[in-house]
Order: sequence, then C-alpha cells, then structure tokens
Amino acid sequence: MMETSTEQITYRLFEEKDREGILDLWKEESGWGAITAEQFDTWFLNTPYGKCLIVVAENDHDKIVGQIIYSPSRMMVDGQEIKALRGSSPILSSDFRMKNIRDYNHPAFAMMRVGFDIAHEQGYQCVYGFPAYGWLGLLRLFPRIMPNPSDTASYDCFAISLDDPRTFSSFDEEYKIMV
Repeated sequence: MMETSTEQITYRLFEEKDREGILDLWKEESGWGAITAEQFDTWFLNTPYGKCLIVVAENDHDKIVGQIIYSPSRMMVDGQEIKALRGSSPILSSDFRMKNIRDYNHPAFAMMRVGFDIAHEQGYQCVYGFPAYGWLGLLRLFPRIMPNPSDTASYDCFAISLDDPRTFSSFDEEYKIMV
C-alpha cells in the first residue's frame, strides 16, 4: 500500500470485479483510447500461454486508478526454456501521477515491484518489454529501485514490413521468391 496526499493506493492482482474499472481506465487515462471487453479478454485473459498477470492499483474508494500487464511467454536462455513475462500497458490515473517519476514510491514503480514479486512467486524468471524510447532512462533505474538484485539491458530493435512490396524491390533476382 502507498500513501498519496489524500488517498491510499492498494496494489494487487486483477480480479474479475475489476473488469469495468480497467475498461474505464483505458478509456479515460490511457492516451491510446478505449478497448472493448472482447479485446480485453482476447489480449489479456486468453493468451497462448495463459492469463496475463495484471497488477491493478486501487484507491480507497475501490476505484481502479492504475494497471500494468505482464503477458506470459517463453524464452530460451543458454539452451533452456524459461518462463518469461512481457511487461506492457502501464496506465495510471492523472490524479495519482507524481511530478517526480524517479521517486522510489511513484505508483508506476510500485505496480512494477508488486508485479515482479508476484511473478517471482509464480516461477517466472525474466521480465522484458518493448518500451517507448523515452522510458529507457527510467528503466535503467530498476537496479536501484528493486528490492532484489536485478540487471537491465537494452537492445536495438528493427521492424520490416512484409506487406510492402518495396521491402523486396532491392533483392537480387536470385533471392526473390517466385509465386
């Protein structure tokens, strides 16, 4: 639990009763727009590796004021398959955004820490993400704000459209696939 100027925030795992509150949070606070109940179910409850670990932040009036999603995945490390989570969709009500996000007690980091603790208890071994570029500096603070020793690493990434014919226009003829 964390104290703000006038309210308390409790951090916990998603329960079915939180569905409407999360949908409202997406609509009102995400900046990405609303999602439907069907999208929520498909994206977060019915994934190929099972239900996502969803951490919610709830104020003292039982209103969902934050969330972060951890989607289950698998990863190969040194030839061994491990359980992994992909962190995404951190949303926090503007009423609870503190000016200094580098503060250890910021609700965004509190949601992450609770998620990491639950993930560890459930046997997950790694959390990864594809954050917006502006978040990279903050994510490098993790070793200082996490209760357990942790390492962070970032890697360049690229994307190539396979639908755009220009992608293949510069290939030599011998590499083109004939249909």
